[in-house]
Amino acid sequence: MADIVDGNAYVDTDDITGGTDDATHGTGPGTDACKSLAYLMGTRVKTLTGALTVYCKGTAADTAAVTIGGHGATAIKSITIKTDAADRHDGKWNTSKYRLEVAAAYCITLNTEDYVTIDGLQLKSSTNGTWQQTGGVHCYVGSDSSTIKNNLIWTVINQNSGDNFGILYDSYSASQTAYNNVVYMSGTGTPTTTGGIRAEHDSATISLYNNTVVLFVSNYSFGNTCTVVLKNNIANDSGTNGYLLGTGCTTTGSITNLSDKADTFGTSGINSTDLTFVSPGTTAWDYHLAAGDTAAIGVGTNLTATFTTDIDGVTRPAVAAWDLGADQTVSAASALRLLADKMGAMPTEI
Repeated sequence: MADIVDGNAYVDTDDITGGTDDATHGTGPGTDACKSLAYLMGTRVKTLTGALTVYCKGTAADTAAVTIGGHGATAIKSITIKTDAADRHDGKWNTSKYRLEVAAAYCITLNTEDYVTIDGLQLKSSTNGTWQQTGGVHCYVGSDSSTIKNNLIWTVINQNSGDNFGILYDSYSASQTAYNNVVYMSGTGTPTTTGGIRAEHDSATISLYNNTVVLFVSNYSFGNTCTVVLKNNIANDSGTNGYLLGTGCTTTGSITNLSDKADTFGTSGINSTDLTFVSPGTTAWDYHLAAGDTAAIGVGTNLTATFTTDIDGVTRPAVAAWDLGADQTVSAASALRLLADKMGAMPTEI
């Protein structure tokens, strides 16, 4: 079987016909899929000759930490890790859809690999009681121009040491973008350093749009001299900080962000405001905006020129003001149309 160097590749955690992953798997859907993303990216994918898209599916958890690096990705030889609509979560944790659940590590580490997009995954990291670096996605050592979008990122912390972040940008030199992500934390521990989305001390621009981050000590935090552009983000249920800026950070262009603390920056920020979610907390982890919420609905900046949908695939307004955070509220009729579309059928009458 030839190495995977471009085109499409496939992960299916429910593939039992192939047994252990081997060189005969990964190049087709169904029984030709690899059983783990870590194996596919670490063994089957080689130096790229063109763009690569990896489709992930399966109801069994994928449990091996993934490192993406050394494939020579560029703007025209990019890597996309994604789920299709039928295999994607519905904006809250869903054990019948593809999920990457990893202990004592980051779910995905980008190591000297540029132009990687992570789209529509469920990522859960858990600590095991010793000092660890854990979290959802770690963009590390010059992994530039990444896009992290439409993901659910859940960190479980049961220790009082170590570093834990939903998304960590570390040692980068070109722009990074994250939007439509829901990032949250649970557990009984208090690690040394923790945050929902964190950028270290580098000057390239971090663009964060319409993310919902809750329950961390600092939901968003930025090291000294960072350049950040934040638009339409939500920080709620914050421990100490909704947004924490280091000395000398540049925030030009930031607008319409919300915090339950008095610490937003940029223009038109909304401070000291608690939001109403559908079912937050330890049972459903549903951070869709409740229909009756008045603080985050219809008050955001329209970013149609950058992207047009929310974490569920709902189309955001083309002209009118957007909702803040990853979720765009919809009418009952629109919700029915979205459900029918995901099921592969459109009702003739609503």
